[in-house]
Amino acid sequence: MERIPKNPILQFHPDTMECVRKLCNFNTQLEVKEAVDLLDEWVKKQSHYRKRNFTRSYLEKTIIINKGSVERAKTQIDQLCALKTIMPTFFEKCHARDELGHLKSYCIQGLLPKLTPEHYRVYIGKFRKDGLTSYTDIFRFGVLINEYLKEYDYCNGLVLIADIRDINVLRLSYSLSLTELRNILTIATEGYDMRIKGIHYVTSSRAVEVLLRLMRSVLSAKLSERMRVHKTVESLYEVVSKEILPAEYGGDEESLLTLYDKWVEELSEKKNVDYFKEMREIRAKEGVRQTEVYRSQYCGLAGTFRKLNID
Repeated sequence: MERIPKNPILQFHPDTMECVRKLCNFNTQLEVKEAVDLLDEWVKKQSHYRKRNFTRSYLEKTIIINKGSVERAKTQIDQLCALKTIMPTFFEKCHARDELGHLKSYCIQGLLPKLTPEHYRVYIGKFRKDGLTSYTDIFRFGVLINEYLKEYDYCNGLVLIADIRDINVLRLSYSLSLTELRNILTIATEGYDMRIKGIHYVTSSRAVEVLLRLMRSVLSAKLSERMRVHKTVESLYEVVSKEILPAEYGGDEESLLTLYDKWVEELSEKKNVDYFKEMREIRAKEGVRQTEVYRSQYCGLAGTFRKLNID
């Protein structure tokens, strides 16, 4: 890939590709091509995969996310294959508008168009009201965003913002399934290998400490240290400039609701729905022994936790 293709929502700095590649120790287009060739050759030899034809864009982003390491990229693809094999429920829905449209009343989310000066992409999820009895579909929407990001975005990592000002934080904390939360975070951090610079909660509720304790129980020590609570929107400006933030956060961007509607329409484009269905097939073939190997590797996930009693 010689240049970042134009995107209907995502924007890039003129030097984004060059800077991000240099951070991964790629100084020439030839070096990138050779790395992608190596990864592509390896994928095609994985006979237990149901899908072995990845776009070169996807393979390059996988290498970039893994800081230029082809070996780490192999591991990440294999982990995603494992997780899609043993946790298919998170990948069942591929049409944002038709299958996940009901979420709009409760939660809106999406990637912001502009990158930070350091080429990080900002994600915002805003809970609009209480009442959700299951959060699985919110996680499924997030999976679609991750699939889209891997194919179309080019960034140095993510800044995550969760706006929970308009809901009962204590109720949220107690209604989240620890097993499901642990599973989706494993998918995000190991399957998609999200490079998370920070996790920011916007709320003035003292009950957020309960939520933080829950999150620390499922996050790595490194990510736990990157969590921060903002009692006001203005506090966010220390992390993300107003130029990047949506209008309701005092920013210069369109409203989050408008951006969410755009994301729903973009994710629901036929070419993207077909792509999500195709990427759902990154899993082990039925009857192949590798499936049991995956279950052994991830024995703590997708079932084992239901045997635990969580206080």
